[in-house]
Amino acid sequence: MDVVRAETATPHNGWTLVGTFLAAGDEPEDLAGDERTYNAARAAIAAGGADAKIVFEGIPYGGNGAHYCLEGATEDGQIVLTCWRGAHRISDCILFPRGTFTWTVGAQAAITSSYKCADTLAVTEPAANSCPWSVYSPANDTVAEVMGDFRGDDVQFWVPTTVACNAKLYAKYY
Repeated sequence: MDVVRAETATPHNGWTLVGTFLAAGDEPEDLAGDERTYNAARAAIAAGGADAKIVFEGIPYGGNGAHYCLEGATEDGQIVLTCWRGAHRISDCILFPRGTFTWTVGAQAAITSSYKCADTLAVTEPAANSCPWSVYSPANDTVAEVMGDFRGDDVQFWVPTTVACNAKLYAKYY
């Protein structure tokens, strides 16, 4: 009898910049009911104004989930991001609410010079969320992070409704 050996491995990918959020200017409102499709959200970003601050995240092929962390320019600065997800591989798609993420910047040094890591994170998930998040929020000047499964989706939109300081969102896909 031949024995077939199969290995399962999690890729060891590095941190990838998802997007930069600037404190200057107005923040966008969360996506309105008629903006909750891939094409409508992309059109809102392209139209400029406050909606130009919305960050589009294309999830890499094979990405099953990710860890996220945030760094900000000002200690105690708060950044609030609302996340929407969808599966766009073929054409337009509807977007599903993923949650609202309230990050607070701590004192630990970050990747970017003069930035600090967010050490506190609160996630408010929609009542019918099929993709719950796992949140680590030490609030002790170390690093807060959140981890979530993509459930086959390949796009996410991050809407910055509050940006008290310049910030960067990073993902580590697996």
